Amino acid sequence: MATSKFLRTFRTVQGTPITAAAIWLVPQANTYPTGALALTPHATRDGQYYRDNVPDGEYKIYIDPAGGSSPTLYE
Repeated sequence: MATSKFLRTFRTVQGTPITAAAIWLVPQANTYPTGALALTPHATRDGQYYRDNVPDGEYKIYIDPAGGSSPTLYE
């Protein structure tokens, strides 16, 4: 199975980098938490989150801006 690195910058609608959220990738066919892959905030780049070795496929993004474990679908 092929894998990729996922890297993305997240910002609020006002353009402020999101820095304290909990963010997950979830396979298209699933809903959180089934198959959820947690993203890691970048240590020095505000708003950037990443995950190494993501299996190839299509994913939805779930985000909890408060950093908890009750995310909603990010649109």
